[in-house]
Amino acid sequence: MRIFFSPSTMGFYDEAIHGERMIIVQQPALTDDQKVDRMLGIAGTVDDAVLGDDVPMTDVTIANPACLIPIDAVAISAERHAELMEAVSDGQVIVADASGSPQSADPTLSIEEQLEALRRRRDRELAATDWTQLPDAMAAAKRKLWAAHRQALRDLPGIIEKALADGDERAAATPWPTAPG
Repeated sequence: MRIFFSPSTMGFYDEAIHGERMIIVQQPALTDDQKVDRMLGIAGTVDDAVLGDDVPMTDVTIANPACLIPIDAVAISAERHAELMEAVSDGQVIVADASGSPQSADPTLSIEEQLEALRRRRDRELAATDWTQLPDAMAAAKRKLWAAHRQALRDLPGIIEKALADGDERAAATPWPTAPG
């Protein structure tokens, strides 16, 4: 069975699950003239009742009407499908190239999504350094350095958000505050 990717649905399809695209059916082996007459519906043409049991049959490949695979889907190998699934598990997304074939790519996040990810990271950093603000954790001078670092972490999302709002696309490259040594 084959695997397909549809650029319109951005989904994968398997003939074993979604039906084979093409099937083989048998039909009477008609002459070319009989086929034309039959397609045109001309009176007096050969029909199945007239053919009888002794008419030779031939195999014909047709599109499977029960197939659920979109018409724009392109076939891919099982190996390529496995590579793409591995890329997704590594945080990439699947996109279609100009020919409709699937490719893995780094995700494109909206500004809101980028800021939310930044805040989650910042919150983890703050939680991991909460202990530095306990009165007996370290000397007061060092605790003060950690307090400044923690404030820089709190300020970072706002600084980046303002820069992005002002159209500064370099804002995403703003360096992360360095923890005191």
